[in-house]
Amino acid sequence: MKNSLPTLVAGLLIALFTITTTAETTAMANTDQQRPVQVAFMPDIHFHDIYADFSDEGFAGISNDDSHKHASIRSMAAQLHSTRLFNENYFALLAALDHAVKSGIRYIGLPGDFSDDGQPVHLNKLATILDEYRDRHNVMFFATPGNHDPVRPDDTPGGKSDFLNTDGSEISIQSPGTKSCQDKSGRQTDSLICSEKIRHLGYQGVTHTMRNNGFFPQKSYLYWATPFTAYTPDNYQFEAAVVAGSLAKRHSSVCAKTSASQPDLCIDMPDTSYLVEPTEGLWLLAIDANVYLPKTNQNGLKTGFSGSGNAGYNAIAQNKEYLLQWIEQVVIQAQLQGKRLISFSHFPMVDFYDEQGDSIKSILGRDAFQLKRLPKLATSERILKTGLHFHISGHMHMNDTGVYRSQDGKTLFNIQAPSLAAYPPAYKVVSLLPKNRVQVDTIRLQQVPRFNELFPHYQREHQYLLNNSPENAWNIDVLNAENYNDFTKKHLRELVRERFIPNEWPSTLVDILTQSTLHDLAILAQLDTTEKTQDIVTDLATLKNKDSWRQATNQYPTELTKTEMDGLSNDVTGFDLLVDLYMLRNGGDLAQEDIGPNRLSAYKALAQLYQGVSAYQVQNEDKPVTLPMTQQFISGVLQLLIGFMDAEPDNRVMLDLTAGRIQNTSP
Repeated sequence: MKNSLPTLVAGLLIALFTITTTAETTAMANTDQQRPVQVAFMPDIHFHDIYADFSDEGFAGISNDDSHKHASIRSMAAQLHSTRLFNENYFALLAALDHAVKSGIRYIGLPGDFSDDGQPVHLNKLATILDEYRDRHNVMFFATPGNHDPVRPDDTPGGKSDFLNTDGSEISIQSPGTKSCQDKSGRQTDSLICSEKIRHLGYQGVTHTMRNNGFFPQKSYLYWATPFTAYTPDNYQFEAAVVAGSLAKRHSSVCAKTSASQPDLCIDMPDTSYLVEPTEGLWLLAIDANVYLPKTNQNGLKTGFSGSGNAGYNAIAQNKEYLLQWIEQVVIQAQLQGKRLISFSHFPMVDFYDEQGDSIKSILGRDAFQLKRLPKLATSERILKTGLHFHISGHMHMNDTGVYRSQDGKTLFNIQAPSLAAYPPAYKVVSLLPKNRVQVDTIRLQQVPRFNELFPHYQREHQYLLNNSPENAWNIDVLNAENYNDFTKKHLRELVRERFIPNEWPSTLVDILTQSTLHDLAILAQLDTTEKTQDIVTDLATLKNKDSWRQATNQYPTELTKTEMDGLSNDVTGFDLLVDLYMLRNGGDLAQEDIGPNRLSAYKALAQLYQGVSAYQVQNEDKPVTLPMTQQFISGVLQLLIGFMDAEPDNRVMLDLTAGRIQNTSP
């Protein structure tokens, strides 16, 4: 069933901000009776209070002439080296919440990393914003923790060294207990502020601050339970839930391997998973998929905890079997009670790289592209055995539909929801339809009010860098963004240049790729390697001076159509190709819209020219680069790009959970 927004509300939306989708959200109905149950999911907000007040500690922030507020923000240089924005996502969250409210959505899930790093100053402001939307618009929020909230099970010292100062330089804000503040005896200096507001809260502090957002039972909930509660829906009482909901009653034992001469170290670890029924017939299963294992010294004594970022469900399968058993019980209960179940957590349950993991390994190595975070097939199979068929996750800042099919024909769908703090800025809306069908829509943020409010501060930072360390000055074109979506694209482009290429790609080979145009790459595909298989390649200019290059130019591929050959132009570079590869990895169908059909067709034509080139395997950096190796590398990059292009639809899809089918419902 498809309905449109009332005309008046649609007009207000256009006036306030533009949020683009390829079609209207299915569940936009004219009356509550017509509207199916809808839940919005906004993972990886990474909320940072850009107007945090550190004046008591000696930092008044940066005065803004337009807003007349004092900003406490991270530098643009810091943002351009991070996979997420730190500052502008403040405005993106408000825009997303406004859109969800005006769309009639009353239930919003926050699948982890809702905070920057669990700091009190940021969490308090986020909780205040959510409370305001709850009070004004009758919206319910349901959070589950990610590896950034908390970063460790208990409170730890923390801070950031790259806040922006009034003159465009960077200033460090740390909490007492960090080495910086200890060295300075907690005293303020021109480049250091010490404040407890910036420490990293553990489970106790995070859940207490976010206590109104699902972590604990509320009188308005029809049902609320945890893996540790003994009651059932048939004998549920709010008073009993309050007692059982205490964090002290919600923990499990996790163990770390020690030396052969020492027994395993086992400790109690909080688990904030919960099941909630906010409205009749809807069950939301919020899974705490963090796994923090204790670290030990040679004597078997605990020295701290490992992080949870690379753990995910692979670690769940090894360390939290009870959680998987509870999920199985919840699935059975939901069926018996006639409830529609939506599970969500921070971490994905299935492959989020569209089965391109082996290609990534062959080109960049086993640790590239955060492959450690990829769920193993055995992990997905174990989860599917719980009876779960549908899950929402975040963590990867990607827009993707992951599908795992077992040998017996059962299917597990994992909807990878994008982040508001990265490209593409978007969130997911899940609509529950009859016959066990689910409509999933991706709501992209295009225009976001005030997204460029902080740009004057960045201009001052850029000028400071030009005057003091020009080699570190970032590309100021990022401040020419037309809208928020464009800003995140420019952010990703500089991230590819500043971080991904230097850290993840083989230097000589990627230099040849980025120096080339698509026209150059088409000619390079024609170079004959049969006679001089060990011909050394140092750079593109050397190649172009060879007779073989001139011969290949004269033999420009006639098997392609004129349109395809025209697309392989000198206007698009190999660097553009790499940026588009990352856009496709992160954005899926949304990235294809941004890149456009002409360039995508050119990539397919280029990949066609490299068909038959043997597969590339990551090489030792000390090994000389040969022409065959160069062709194999470019072929591998193109095949990876095409693999991301040919993935499952992810913009607007209909899932039939009974039949395990997925249908693209975009126009």
